[in-house]
Amino acid sequence: MLLTVPIDKNYKLSDGGGLSLVVNPNGSKWWHFRYRFNGKEGKISLGVYPKISLEQARTARDKCQSELDRGINPSTSRKEARRLSEQIRINTFRLVSNKWLAEIFPSKSKSPDHAKRVRARFENDLFPLLGDRLMTDITTQDVLAAIQKIKTRGCLETAQRTAASCRDVFRYAKVLGYCQHDVTEGIFALLQRPVRAHFPAITKGELAAPLLQEIWSYRGTAVVQSAFRLNPYHLSSVSSSEQRNALASKSLRRSNREHSEKLVARHVGIPERKSATDGLKEIRSGLTRLPEDPLLVSLQSQIASLLSAIDSLLNAQVNTEGA
Repeated sequence: MLLTVPIDKNYKLSDGGGLSLVVNPNGSKWWHFRYRFNGKEGKISLGVYPKISLEQARTARDKCQSELDRGINPSTSRKEARRLSEQIRINTFRLVSNKWLAEIFPSKSKSPDHAKRVRARFENDLFPLLGDRLMTDITTQDVLAAIQKIKTRGCLETAQRTAASCRDVFRYAKVLGYCQHDVTEGIFALLQRPVRAHFPAITKGELAAPLLQEIWSYRGTAVVQSAFRLNPYHLSSVSSSEQRNALASKSLRRSNREHSEKLVARHVGIPERKSATDGLKEIRSGLTRLPEDPLLVSLQSQIASLLSAIDSLLNAQVNTEGA
């Protein structure tokens, strides 16, 4: 215990190395460290005695002197430490994730739809469990629990992608000082990877009926519903991209002369003597021009009403956009 007596003015007791105890007339006692940095004198407070003991004050002094030896101003260092501490205190996973989505992710996004899917993963799968938690309070087990909930739905691919987005957020937060560690490290080794395989073709009639029932019961956007329902009916001669382009460009026409429905799908310009892969490569490199004549594919009469509905839908969209 240091024996100090307050008097009618401040005085200090020096301990050496720039450390001193300032005794105020009201009896309060403060540890001060005086130093010189770039030729200018500086002073910082190290705390109140006896809450901060002499031994603790000496340790703090030595730390400040170590920073000076490394060319760091102790006062600036303390201010930065307080700033980071305040950031850590207020930065939740939701706030930092939204910053990442706004500042970093746009450069990685492949399309507006891709951006919507990624944001939906945060809103639906991560924010409910982690959104209001401080970045520094979230553990590896917390992140793993959120990812495991996705896996229980059977969405292994979504679980992998969500974990990757979560990892990017923690790496971003670590660089900016919002947290000290990337808690997603090691998670991917525990995630089951989806098995990628081609779906076999259905060759038996008894298996086709359940598939068609599933296709016609699918609930989604009108265009996706239509694409699903059109696909089984003699569309094997066109690719999925041709079918999508046909729907998107409103290329649906009726031929009264042939008494059948025609789907006008854009021909991708693949010469008959070339493989599909070679033709697509030429198109992408600009070597092959798209032919003016469309590819006409005959469809069965039972989907005539579906084609008419799609045509009406696309006409309505065109009218809305033109209004």
